[in-house]
Amino acid sequence: MTPRQCEIAAESYTACLLAQAGYDVLVQYGANQPAYDLVAVKEKRMLLISVKGSQDGGWMLAVPRAYVARPVDIAKQLKSQRNGEGYGALQEDRRRHSPGSSFSERLPDIWHFSITRIDKI
Repeated sequence: MTPRQCEIAAESYTACLLAQAGYDVLVQYGANQPAYDLVAVKEKRMLLISVKGSQDGGWMLAVPRAYVARPVDIAKQLKSQRNGEGYGALQEDRRRHSPGSSFSERLPDIWHFSITRIDKI
């Protein structure tokens, strides 16, 4: 897939998950939409959602898994990576062992998509 096709696939997959969870979903199509990709509405709740997807392991799309996190939680996770030195991309489950250094990053289990999780966020 091209990077754009990957983005569209990730947004489509996310829209499906939200619809199955009982949300009405508005999709903004086109490259580089400002601030958010989807709007999800359920009863009186409205969520502005930014979707990320990749094929290189940073955001796994090959085996569809979805995570739900607030920007503040994502920032905290990014800052905690590399033994607290920070890293610019989230790693789903990465372990690196090399001479003089050992990194282990894993997304929090609580981030896994569920109807309960999306309804609480």
